[in-house]
Amino acid sequence: MISLKIIIPCLFIYVSFLSASTDTEPSDELFISQTQRVTKDALGKLIQAINSRDYKTGSECTETLYSAINAVFPSGANIDPSIRSYLHDIRHHLTLLTDSFTEQPSIELENIQTAGFEFLSLLIPKVFQKTSPHFSLKKISTIVGNTIHLSAYYAKQNAVEFVYKPSAQLEKFIVTDENTALAIRRVLFNLLHNAVHYTSSQSETRQVKLHITIADSIDSRLSYAQFIITDSGVGISPDDFKKLFTQGFRGSKEKVFTGSGTGLATCKKLIEEIKGEICCISFGENSGSLFWFIAPVFLDEPPVAATSSIIERKNIRSSNMKVLIVDDARSARRVLANAMKNCDIGILEKNIDEAEDGEKALEKNIDQYDLILMDMCLGSQKMDGSQVTRAIRTRNIKQPVIFSISGDNDAESMTSALNAGIDDFFSKGTQPKMLKMLLEKYFHFDV
Repeated sequence: MISLKIIIPCLFIYVSFLSASTDTEPSDELFISQTQRVTKDALGKLIQAINSRDYKTGSECTETLYSAINAVFPSGANIDPSIRSYLHDIRHHLTLLTDSFTEQPSIELENIQTAGFEFLSLLIPKVFQKTSPHFSLKKISTIVGNTIHLSAYYAKQNAVEFVYKPSAQLEKFIVTDENTALAIRRVLFNLLHNAVHYTSSQSETRQVKLHITIADSIDSRLSYAQFIITDSGVGISPDDFKKLFTQGFRGSKEKVFTGSGTGLATCKKLIEEIKGEICCISFGENSGSLFWFIAPVFLDEPPVAATSSIIERKNIRSSNMKVLIVDDARSARRVLANAMKNCDIGILEKNIDEAEDGEKALEKNIDQYDLILMDMCLGSQKMDGSQVTRAIRTRNIKQPVIFSISGDNDAESMTSALNAGIDDFFSKGTQPKMLKMLLEKYFHFDV
């Protein structure tokens, strides 16, 4: 059953947007007021239907909501772009909810329906130009949880494998304002939806992966949540890549895949408004893509005393810094090398070395390196990253800083890596701004 913690804030929202003010003519105001009342009633009945597993009523409520929203904001009408972006999300969620009510009732579907209802209760007031008056601090795990329920369901409908491993790390971080929370939900849903949507039925591997990690900043409480979405879809051509986040741009495959061309442009706008970043890496046509974005979050606990977490930063001239990247995938090594070169510190390309496995890494003169980026899996090679790291730590040499670059940043994997001698963690999709912050945590760079 849905708890009072969800129902009570939503009831506040329903009451609040009944009195929404608009800039329309009096006749329009009456029509909008009537529509708001219909929407309120339908949402109230929807939550009751989900609680009682009354799927017939639930389906009728989603159809009523769809009709009510379209009556005020018809598709194709000249509507303000900011409102249109909310409508786009609302219609997506209503479609998913409607589909869920056609299936046999189950706990899994009830969770999906609860997630859809909760999201709609936040989105619908926005098209009536209202803000929820009772936003409370929310954990990142809670914010993304409902979005993941819905995205996993959409992937299942399209026979796409959805891969996501929750991290205990997310439980420690919160979002403190409604705009950031809503932006994270909407952008994450949009990118996951796109990843599933653009995974062709011809793809040999129909899979979408989500990885979420946290990167510290110099501020003791402010951090950044990084969301990385990887798909095995149609990829992006070089020509399309240049216009990817442009409003209305559909791409060269617009005849094959439906869409409005507003999603990515909206995502970019939302993330920039909360002082985050969004980017894409294309692996080429029919080879999949990787999208990532970052959003500001805060540590939900008092800062640790400086005396208990001191890191002795190493003084180094950036042009002299030497880096070794250990990864069995050449493409991953290239991505990491580019990130190092572009992180605005001044690391030279000639000082970035690579090794495709642990054995080759240990054959090198390890004490020449200041930093090692270590893949903990290393494919099917004889030594994994933990074994290589232990071997480095037991040698009587100058000890480098070692970062884990693997995606398995759950509590168990992170503990194992730390025990092996890893200093810190970051993802292979980490963008330059976050990489720079992480490097400055361990090095003091001389100009």
